[in-house]
Amino acid sequence: MIIRTRAAVALLAALGVSLALNFTAAGYLATTWTRAPVHNGPMEAFGGMMRAFPPEMRAALRKAAGADRGEIGAAIGAMKAARQETFAAMRADPLDVDRVSHGFMVEREKAEALITRGQQTVIDVLKTLPADVRARIGTGRRDDAPFPPPEDGPPPPDEGREPAGQPPRP
Repeated sequence: MIIRTRAAVALLAALGVSLALNFTAAGYLATTWTRAPVHNGPMEAFGGMMRAFPPEMRAALRKAAGADRGEIGAAIGAMKAARQETFAAMRADPLDVDRVSHGFMVEREKAEALITRGQQTVIDVLKTLPADVRARIGTGRRDDAPFPPPEDGPPPPDEGREPAGQPPRP
C-alpha cells in the first residue's frame, strides 16, 4: 500500500500514537492489578526509617517486633480508634470544637506512644549489633535492593574514588 496523501499519513500517525498509549495503559493496569502488596508486619509503620538500616538490623528489628506483635498491634488499634473518634467529632452537628481538640490530643498521645515503643525497639536492637553493622546505618550503601536508597542525599563516595563530576585530588 502506498500512502500518497497527507491525510493518510496523519491517520497512520494518529493510529500509531493511539496504539502506543493503549499498550502503555494496558501495561500499567496489568502491573498495578497483579502486584501483591508487601506487608512487613508490625514494623511496616516504620518503613521509611527501615530503608536506612542494613539488612542485618532490619532482620533483627522484624524479629523483635514479631515478639511484640500483640502490643504493637494494640497500640496501632488504639491510634486508629482515636482517629475514628476524632472523625466522629468532626462530623457531629453542631460542631463541638473542644471535642475535636480533645480528639486531636488523644491521637497525638497514641501516636507518641507507638513511636516511643518503636524507638525503644530500635535501641534494644542497636545494643545487640556489632559496630561494623551500625556503621552502615543511613550511609546509602545497599547490600540488598528491594527498596530505593534513602532520599536524604547521595551515598558517600567509596574510598579511593572521587564523586562524579569532581576532579581528582592531588
